[in-house]
Amino acid sequence: MVQPPQNTNPNQQTGQGGTGEDRRAAVNVSITLSSQLIAAALAGLTVLAAYVAYVLSERETPPVFGISALLAAAAFIASIFVAGRAITASRDRGFAGDWSLAAGKSLYNLQALLCIGGILLFGVVLLASGAPRAAQLERTVQTLEQRLEQLEQEVKMLESSQSDTNQTLGSYGLRIEDLTRRADQLDARYADLAAPQ
Repeated sequence: MVQPPQNTNPNQQTGQGGTGEDRRAAVNVSITLSSQLIAAALAGLTVLAAYVAYVLSERETPPVFGISALLAAAAFIASIFVAGRAITASRDRGFAGDWSLAAGKSLYNLQALLCIGGILLFGVVLLASGAPRAAQLERTVQTLEQRLEQLEQEVKMLESSQSDTNQTLGSYGLRIEDLTRRADQLDARYADLAAPQ
């Protein structure tokens, strides 16, 4: 009678999902993936901060831009904190001798969802960046040019009015000089008449 081959590898178990070392390695893979997501969240947070600083100095932003930027930053930060909790849960169970993939699994999933949410919100931030300030400056320049044209027209009207006023004043000046001369003539005649003869 032929006997089935004996399992001579002590690291293999059948039906139990691997030995303790295999489970420990699998948990380490989960922790490594979580660490990679932490790095991605930190990188996303850094790029988001740099982009927001650029946009605020160069563009006119709508309110949705600020709200989306804050929510994206909150998602990235929450992802990092959830990852810390997940890694701590895996470490604590492993320290107790139970290297189970179930430890922190829901937290790892939540970390990934928060990181993806942060990336999607960053996409909204990119789309809601608003118009360049150059366009706003162009509108301001056009408004100022229109106002300048109005002021030039008003100045021309005032100059024309002042010219008319100067002509009127000039004619009044001539009349005053004429009246002064006539008054002097009358004074002289009066003096001649009033003088004893």
